[in-house]
Parts: sequence; C-alpha cells; structure tokens
Amino acid sequence: MTVPLLHAASAVPLAIALIWGSAPRRVAPQEASALPTVQANDNRRAAGVMVNDTLVLRLVLQRADWYPEGDGGPSITVEAFGELGRVPSVPAPLIRVAAGTIIRVSIENQLADSTAHIIGLGTHPVAVSDSLHLKPGDTTTVTFAAGAAGTYLYRAVIGNNPDTRESERETAGGAFVIDPVGGSPAD
Repeated sequence: MTVPLLHAASAVPLAIALIWGSAPRRVAPQEASALPTVQANDNRRAAGVMVNDTLVLRLVLQRADWYPEGDGGPSITVEAFGELGRVPSVPAPLIRVAAGTIIRVSIENQLADSTAHIIGLGTHPVAVSDSLHLKPGDTTTVTFAAGAAGTYLYRAVIGNNPDTRESERETAGGAFVIDPVGGSPAD
C-alpha cells in the first residue's frame, strides 16, 4: 500500500488542527482589539539565546487575535505562546538545540482566568506526568538537559485538568527539535 505524501500547503492546516484540538471560542470580522495579533511562525528561527552552554528562553502564554485567512479576514481569539518582548506565534516559538544542551526556560501564564498545564519541557523523552501547572498570573522556571535527539512537541493544555478533556478548552504548542551530536542534515 502506498501512502500519499502531504504537500506543504496541505500540511499547514493539518498542523494547525493538531495544535488547536478544540473549536475556537470566537470568530468575528476584523475589528480593533486590545489583544496582540498572532504572527505565523515558519520555524526557521530558534527561540531564546545561548549563554555559555545553556539555552535561555522566556515564554509567555497569552490570549491573542489570530487571522487565519489573512489580515482582512475573520479573527479567532486563541491562547498562544510568544517569547517575552515578541508577539505570540502559531505555532509556538521553535526550540532547537544540540543534544547535550542545558535549557533554562521561564514560562509566564498571562491568562487571567485559566490554569495552563505545560507538557514537554523536560529531558526527552518526557513522561506526560511531568507536566508543569501554572495558575493565572504564575511564572515558573525549569532547567533541564535536552535529552535524546529527535523532534518533539511542547504544549500548554488550557483548563482545569490535563488528564481529562472535559474541562480542556484549547491547546497551544510548538516544535522542540534536538539535533544529534555532529548536527542534522540541512533543512
């Protein structure tokens, strides 16, 4: 049996559907909003800065307006990650490091009414039970070694309990790539 390959154009909607597992809460024509506007992330720039042998990254989880059909189309209010001082992005900022790199990431939950359960920010492979739980307004910092080479996902499950979907509203997430020692082939 032959499995057809996805073309890049069809992979984008699939990636978006995987990142946001539930229906959007609001769709409206373009209007003025106090929320930041989500920027598309083409995953060409790794987030954070290297300080000696450590990647230092400061993430903010916040609400933002996303215009999936372009600037003139309807907007959807979503939860999205962004680097501190930058606009939020979909998908979330790319974490890309070499195997053996130490990572120090600070996560701030700017959602005023939602707990965020952060999954995938730990030594890989990561157990799902190794989630970080951030109440509204909380900030935490974790430091860990990158772990095994591979391509992973980090995400925030928005809601009361990440183990059940009954209270989950939405997820926001991004790629976490760990290159093998000696590097990966060019993308």
